Amino acid sequence: MSRKEIARHYNISDKAFNTRLKRHGLDFSGDRVLLPAQIERIIDVLGFWEIEMAV
Repeated sequence: MSRKEIARHYNISDKAFNTRLKRHGLDFSGDRVLLPAQIERIIDVLGFWEIEMAV
């Protein structure tokens, strides 16, 4: 999963996404594909949580 895919998933611009990551000390701009641990850290910083509920 790339940074652009994450930004697109949460409907935020690539520029806003990068700014928010840099503000929190996360700079993965050189990585084309992110590792699962990096993705978890990014989602934690963005404050987004996906909750799936089985009905």
